[in-house]
Amino acid sequence: MNLEVEDAEIGNSSGVENGNNSQPIGANASGTHTYSRLKKKLFKLKNLHELQDTEANNDDSQLKKVLGTKDLISLGIGSCVGTGMYLVSGLVAKKVAGPGVVISYLIAGFAALLSGSCYAELAVRVPHTTGSAYVYSYVTVGEFIAFIIGWNMILEYVIGTAACARALSICLDILTDGALANITTAWAGPPEEGAEASPDLIALVITLLMMCLFFYGVKKSVLFNHVLNIVNVWSWGLIIVVGLGTIDFRNWSEFMPYGLSGVMKGAATCFYAFIGFDIIATTGEETQTPKQSIPKAILVSLTVVTLAYGSCASIMTLSVPYSELSEDSGLIQIWGQMNMPTMEWIVSIGALAAFIASMFGSMFPLPRIAYAMANDGLLCQSFKRVNKYGVPGYATLMLGLFAALCAFFFPLEVLIEMMSIGTLLAYTLVNACVLLLRFQPSLESPFSEFTQDTNLDKMVPADDDLPENAASDGQPMTVLDRFAFAKDLVNGCNSHQLAKDCTKEGGKLVTKVLLSMVCCIILFDFLMVYSEVYEEGLSVISILLFIVALVVICHIISLAKFPQKRPKGFNVAGVPLVPSIGILINIYLMMRLSPVTWIRFTIWMIFGLLVYFKYGLLDSSFQDIPSS
Repeated sequence: MNLEVEDAEIGNSSGVENGNNSQPIGANASGTHTYSRLKKKLFKLKNLHELQDTEANNDDSQLKKVLGTKDLISLGIGSCVGTGMYLVSGLVAKKVAGPGVVISYLIAGFAALLSGSCYAELAVRVPHTTGSAYVYSYVTVGEFIAFIIGWNMILEYVIGTAACARALSICLDILTDGALANITTAWAGPPEEGAEASPDLIALVITLLMMCLFFYGVKKSVLFNHVLNIVNVWSWGLIIVVGLGTIDFRNWSEFMPYGLSGVMKGAATCFYAFIGFDIIATTGEETQTPKQSIPKAILVSLTVVTLAYGSCASIMTLSVPYSELSEDSGLIQIWGQMNMPTMEWIVSIGALAAFIASMFGSMFPLPRIAYAMANDGLLCQSFKRVNKYGVPGYATLMLGLFAALCAFFFPLEVLIEMMSIGTLLAYTLVNACVLLLRFQPSLESPFSEFTQDTNLDKMVPADDDLPENAASDGQPMTVLDRFAFAKDLVNGCNSHQLAKDCTKEGGKLVTKVLLSMVCCIILFDFLMVYSEVYEEGLSVISILLFIVALVVICHIISLAKFPQKRPKGFNVAGVPLVPSIGILINIYLMMRLSPVTWIRFTIWMIFGLLVYFKYGLLDSSFQDIPSS
């Protein structure tokens, strides 16, 4: 308001003094004012106080709080265990890592756990939400980035739903000896010349049936997911019990035939099998105790999924030589190779249940993301309509139809190519959000104001803020004391902190350091990918990698010198080290995606920008958080 008054006064005074020359000055002031308002609009923040799990916020929600911790764990396991166990493991073992696929899964599980722990902390900070990474970025980095994240999450869940429907169609066709494929061919005719596959009527019907299930309330939907997970866990247990009688350790005589590089490359592929745990973070408004249940469910489900992948990969590679595995469905077909057709049929039933559960995990958060965005005015208001069962009905219908059409027209290979970039981008932002919020003096983020100059004079060194386990003056430091210093350094608690408490100036400086570190990480990951693709000039690349790695480490050490404000309840250990490693891994995996995926991302984002400028700039319901 003051800015508008000042602009008016400038225009009036210029009109008196300059006569006819006043128009250019007024126009320039108006243009500056418009630019300032646009910048504030793009980076305006959502208030964290409105997202706490309070009675007032619960009363405002139209969704029903019916989910407990066990329900969330079941959702997390069901959304992950599927293609990773039955399909990806055979492919990675045969062509990439050999029996070392077991280590690949452990490495990928550790990487997923890094992002999962950041999701868990943000679930404690922002419990009352259905938007997951979309809302986390809204309260930290602003509206425009939040829209980009939410828009890509919608596409990723649509693609995940369609891909699972296609996989289910293929699995059912195998179980019926090709009868379903004959029905589809009779209805749609054989594929045209040059076409990859015919439209899949069965996949369309499967998607529509799953969509109808979601109309009848979240509790009934989750009960159906429990049944699927029981079948899947039963199949997993049977694989372990029966497989122990078929193992031959001679199949591990050459454990890493493709070397350590093959194991690491396999880990990058196996990481995609862990995508889906973030579904848990979309249930904040439907969970009875989100601050306790969501962090526990994320960590437990990731641990169980890692054990499932590692144990099944071990049985598979110990029972059959890795060179003889099937690329398409190794864990299913090894039983046929060992003349155990009954076991092959039983495992196929388990795979069928796992694919349905994975499809459930992809479709469940889809309308909830759209519901959260529509509530903020970033999508059409129809998407926030809730039916009598407490379900976003309109969003479920429209996005379910969209997913059904994708499953009908696009073959599985195309759908697989169009995956993961949005999810990895969301994981990257979640790690960055933890870093930003951990160093802020209040619930407000300084991102929209980080371009202001930071007054370092206000940051008083905290020389008297020694860690509890530091050695006292005059006493020799033990070996444990030296390791304790390194531990305190990555936890932001050391004797060289710039201040005793979090300050607004420190928060702004942390934002600048973080942006600089992300640029260095992008350069590091680019050099890594380049060195894997091209063999020329590796010595120069190695030197550059070493230099950039040192710069990244210096950034992490710099961030560790700032005091932190930890939330009550679960919080990530090893900040800023753990989120920084998560950012590095996620950006690296994004750069390994195919050019087709990046082209898809560009086209989808162009369409998304049109949607944002229609609804976001004109209809967004949140005002700027006033600066103190």
